[in-house]
Amino acid sequence: MSITKQYQTYYGVKLNHWSETWADAEYNEILLKEYPNEYLSTVSNSTVSSITFMYPSLYKNKYYIDGFVEGHFTLYNTSSTTTFTITGYDVTLYRAKDIQNEEEEIGSFSNILDTNNDIAPEGYLTLPIYFNVSQSLVVEDERLLLSLSFVESSASYDYVAFSHWNDSSIPDLQIKIPYAPKG
Repeated sequence: MSITKQYQTYYGVKLNHWSETWADAEYNEILLKEYPNEYLSTVSNSTVSSITFMYPSLYKNKYYIDGFVEGHFTLYNTSSTTTFTITGYDVTLYRAKDIQNEEEEIGSFSNILDTNNDIAPEGYLTLPIYFNVSQSLVVEDERLLLSLSFVESSASYDYVAFSHWNDSSIPDLQIKIPYAPKG
């Protein structure tokens, strides 16, 4: 009997009034299976060069993450006068126990950009996420972490931000992860 691979889509938001500590790190950037109520207060963007989102619940069973991970994330230019250029970005998916610095990389993607990489003043740039994961087992006491980072040509990082608004009509961060239960 073969096991049919399934996919789970996650959306990234940053909550104002909730956080959780895992492996001695505090997270209020979370991955959700569906958007919460549109009136839930969230932060629209974070002006940082890297950010990590956590899936906040433990897996109840053992699963293999196996196959092609795909999605996108969005950057926002908070400046009203300056165009910025993104020269590259990295995406890494981890599984993590509740032990500091014990994250294990499941898969990653790096991309160098040389065209279609400018963000106009108060504009957005959406970047793709595509990478393969080969039979990585996630067990009951682990969580998923999605780490994103980018390189901006001026290296000031004062105006380019990760967008993570609670708006299901235009998902800023969306990732589809393939999994199959361990039999």
